[in-house]
Amino acid sequence: MVPVSRGLKHEQDTLSVGKAADIGGRIKVLIVDDEPESLNLLHRTLRGLYETSLARDGRQGLQCLACNPAAAVISDQRMPGMTGVEFLTEASHRFPHTQRILLTGYTEVEGLIDAINAGQVFGYLSKPWHPDDLLATLRRAVETHQLLKDKDRLLEDLQQKNQDLRGLLNQTRQLQAAKIQAERWAALGKLAGMIAHDLRNPL
Repeated sequence: MVPVSRGLKHEQDTLSVGKAADIGGRIKVLIVDDEPESLNLLHRTLRGLYETSLARDGRQGLQCLACNPAAAVISDQRMPGMTGVEFLTEASHRFPHTQRILLTGYTEVEGLIDAINAGQVFGYLSKPWHPDDLLATLRRAVETHQLLKDKDRLLEDLQQKNQDLRGLLNQTRQLQAAKIQAERWAALGKLAGMIAHDLRNPL
């Protein structure tokens, strides 16, 4: 059973996440758990702060991410067919910007360290998890997701500016070449005029 909220700290986390949601719209979070009670509890904890999508297993979770990209995904470890680590590993390949949070039991943590690294998990929470810890971890995950998106947008802008700069440089070179050619023709015209003048004088 999840403990009750820790009062002021929980309220501060709620306000921080709420402000982020107000600024950037409803932040999308995917929850993957095969147990209906756990799924519902996670949904109620995040309700009002995030736009949540629910999936009952890893395959359904991958389909949800493909149709409705999320800033972060929270997954249980023990699920039939595909474990949480297997699901998050696959999600890290297909949706690298989506941050991954794993929920696991105390007894599973030590044996999952290598697997967690393989899945590039942003963070994990041991059961029974506390709302404050969940919200704090999720808030950091969402911030990391936004930083990655900002980085990609800046790189795209930089690439576009470099492309524009190369275009301007090519135009400048073409104008310089045209100017040099015009100057050459002008010099030839002047020389031809001088020659014609010199030829007319003796005549």
